[in-house]
Amino acid sequence: MGNSERKRGLLLFSIAALFTQTHSLAYDEHWLAGPTTIERDVSSAKRAVDIYCYTGTSKKLFALWQTVQFHIKIQNDEFQQYFGSSPEEVYKEYTKDNVGRSGVQKTVSVSLFAPTCMAVKTKERHTIELQVLRVDIWRVLLMASGIILISLSRALSRNTLFFYLCGIFVGVFASFMVLVYYISKPLPRKNLIYGILIMIMIFDHNLIQENIHTVVMTYPTFTFWYTLVVSFVSFLVCYWIGIEPPKNKKSKNIVMWILQAVGVLMIFFSSEYEEASAAVIIAMLAAKYFP
Repeated sequence: MGNSERKRGLLLFSIAALFTQTHSLAYDEHWLAGPTTIERDVSSAKRAVDIYCYTGTSKKLFALWQTVQFHIKIQNDEFQQYFGSSPEEVYKEYTKDNVGRSGVQKTVSVSLFAPTCMAVKTKERHTIELQVLRVDIWRVLLMASGIILISLSRALSRNTLFFYLCGIFVGVFASFMVLVYYISKPLPRKNLIYGILIMIMIFDHNLIQENIHTVVMTYPTFTFWYTLVVSFVSFLVCYWIGIEPPKNKKSKNIVMWILQAVGVLMIFFSSEYEEASAAVIIAMLAAKYFP
């Protein structure tokens, strides 16, 4: 009876050990806290899934304009991405064998203060980079623009030149977004899909930055002349419509409040440190209305 129980115990222990070994070989965790580059040459002998995780950082003033990104260097777009807050969550999504995230974006921003994990499914050789921008110039410019917009909202709401510049910017930006997407990747021939994809580009600054950089570097001369011509056409349209500041006081106040609201949004979204952004907004509004 003792030998039987001993054998049963050894059998259960062996099964548990085998299960643990199999599970431990299911994926390899790579925890990254700072700028890191990992090269991957996909091997048929390797079965474990590589999962890359950013540990996150603490909330401090130096993180006000910081950006953290996963960047994938690969020859083509033949890959899929899976994201989650933990390696277990990513591996669960990976094993579902679904389509994952599209491989269109090779640069993806991750949460600054929370752990973020990513796995890449591909048969191609690739490099994974964790890029840490201590001072993201785009965030600085966005916050500075918001502060200026709030500070000068009253004067700008009465300035004809500002209205013309806004009209030209809208014309160039809208046409350029369509052009960038047509050049960077052919669209399906459905108007609904056109609209959806363009809206995604508008709200995803990483995709905008990546595609604009591609177009500008590939067609620099064309980009210059295109921007110049579209700016002139937009100016003519604004002149033909007769854009000018409102005349009555209520309309001027409405425009001023809209500019201030846009400035508030620009400051808020200029940083992932929301508490610090909110403090800047409160300080600006207090200085504006309670000098």
